Amino acid sequence: MSDDLTGSRSALITLLRAAGGTVSERITRALDVVVEALHMEAAFVGEFRDGRRVVTHAVGPLVEVGMSQPAEETVCHLIASGEVGPLVPDTADDAVLAARSDLPLLGLRSIAGVPLRARGQVVGTLCCLSQESGALLNERDAATLQAVGGYIGEILEEAPEASAAPRQVDLLQLSAAVAAGHDLEGMARPLLHLIRQVTQLDSAFLSLVDWDVPQQRVLFALNEGELTIPEGISAPWSDTLCRRALDEGRPLTTNVPEVWGDSQAARMLGIVTYLTVPVVDSTGSVIGTLCGAGHREQEVDPRHVASMEMFARLVAGQLESEAARRAELARMAAIEERMGRLRDLAERDQLTGLLNRGGIQGWLATALNELRPGTEQLAVAFIDLNEFKPINDTHGHAVGVGVTEPDLTITEVLHRADEEMYRVKADRRAA
Repeated sequence: MSDDLTGSRSALITLLRAAGGTVSERITRALDVVVEALHMEAAFVGEFRDGRRVVTHAVGPLVEVGMSQPAEETVCHLIASGEVGPLVPDTADDAVLAARSDLPLLGLRSIAGVPLRARGQVVGTLCCLSQESGALLNERDAATLQAVGGYIGEILEEAPEASAAPRQVDLLQLSAAVAAGHDLEGMARPLLHLIRQVTQLDSAFLSLVDWDVPQQRVLFALNEGELTIPEGISAPWSDTLCRRALDEGRPLTTNVPEVWGDSQAARMLGIVTYLTVPVVDSTGSVIGTLCGAGHREQEVDPRHVASMEMFARLVAGQLESEAARRAELARMAAIEERMGRLRDLAERDQLTGLLNRGGIQGWLATALNELRPGTEQLAVAFIDLNEFKPINDTHGHAVGVGVTEPDLTITEVLHRADEEMYRVKADRRAA
């Protein structure tokens, strides 16, 4: 490696070290740098844990934090063992990688990677991926990759807890929560329990945002530590930590008073560590947030951010499902109302509101069908109003209705729940 090349790499690492931040922030920043330098699409740290390769940090598409596979089945294992070199411009031209069937399925065309060493051993790999050819990859890129890999190894060396196996999301509990969640609350509360279980934060809660106000309201909360987030509490969206986190693209903040000291809500509640992911509907609009909060400064494994993003998608799906169900019920109610009006038009006399001939025929058919032979009888009585039609024809419907009102009052007194009245013709009624 030339002196100029060595000097530029040293300057790069010096700048990375000077930036500081949490373990997660430092590693993510280093991944951003290597993606930019190598002109690749994605980069990730894959750590070897208990025989598996676990993605602990990632930037770009193609790979997600939390992905886990048996180590020996991964390209990371081939890179760590030296079977694959640090730069593979085209996977189809590499004898080892060309034999793998998974790379074409993933669309991976070029790969670059180096082993990560900490505590005197290989603990994982730093990998870069792209779906485009890496024909321009060169010695300078290999040097950059090696330097950044050494820097990430230093971070893992300094902070061994970052490599310690974190609490995992219990997939059996998760599947049970989803299966048992017949409504939003039934799904959300078990998810909040899982969030607290894996993050060890004091509180976990689900909030919804009312954009008409705009205001954020805590819908469901689980509090088992020293910090309490009350259910039903509301705050102006402009003052919330969620708004700040989403605006700044910062899902995890471990020192809220220092970073967002202007937040009155955070000050009142005593929040120091804050973790939040958006709940987004099918149009991409934020409709709520899924959050964790703690009263002290606390690191949270990046994989738990990915888990919460998955939980948020489940919540969004449940919200949309319930909204669709409410819309369908409203549609069915509107249809039933319209059908009722149509039935009334078809089966009731418009002047008196009594059943007409068609209506009473339908009623009689039902009554006869439900009649219990030997114990029940059906009777039909007729009422004839003399000279009703001439009055109605001469003086109009308004006067005709007035004439019939005493008659209707009498029949209503006699009318029981299992009886019906109808208008046979202008001046005759039957009951």
